Amino acid sequence: MTDLKFRKAVRTCFYHYKKLLCLPPQWKIRIGINEKLKCFAEVDYNYDTKQFNVWVNPKLNQDLETLKDSILHECFHIFFSPMTAKFDLLMEEIRNKRKINYKVTKSKALKWEEYFIDKLTKLICQLEKEQD
Repeated sequence: MTDLKFRKAVRTCFYHYKKLLCLPPQWKIRIGINEKLKCFAEVDYNYDTKQFNVWVNPKLNQDLETLKDSILHECFHIFFSPMTAKFDLLMEEIRNKRKINYKVTKSKALKWEEYFIDKLTKLICQLEKEQD
């Protein structure tokens, strides 16, 4: 793909998946191109400030299907970032050898799991309605 054509494809795919996954509009998500990446794409983020940067490698995303897969993959990282942030906090407590209440931690983890399963269920149901 030419540079301009590639940039347009990146934006089109990204905004499609951002809308499809109902990523909150108040989150600041930037998408850019980085030829130095060793992988197809990556995301770095600060969940506390809700700032996300997605980088796409044009050398590895030569066709539209690969590009779509790469961008959707990174959008799913953003989608699951609230859960990842909670998991990071738990890992930090374990690393610092803080006492952890197993029952409370398990209960919170199950609530987060339920929250994301509910979000995914609603997304898939909405997609099915749109296809009918």
